[in-house]
Amino acid sequence: MTTLIQSTLPIVSGFAVGQIMRLSAIDSGSIALAMFVSSGVVTQTPKGMVISGTGVILNIVLVALLATILVKLTETAFGHLKMLLQPLVVVLVAGGLD
Repeated sequence: MTTLIQSTLPIVSGFAVGQIMRLSAIDSGSIALAMFVSSGVVTQTPKGMVISGTGVILNIVLVALLATILVKLTETAFGHLKMLLQPLVVVLVAGGLD
């Protein structure tokens, strides 16, 4: 159980960064997802995906910076489609830097 809780470090950190920057819930969630994807917490095995460890802390910090900048740049760019497009773009661009 402790390993599972440790594995949520990137998600909790992403929401914390969003709260510090006074971002909306969807913005904070986008940052959290990008950090979770790029941290290395999830590893792929022949039987499926395994969640273990806290990931690489340096990746978490760098992706937090890049994802926050990307969220700030795209806050008004997507209009009514923000809930669909912003998480996708942030995860693919900032989270794909693994």
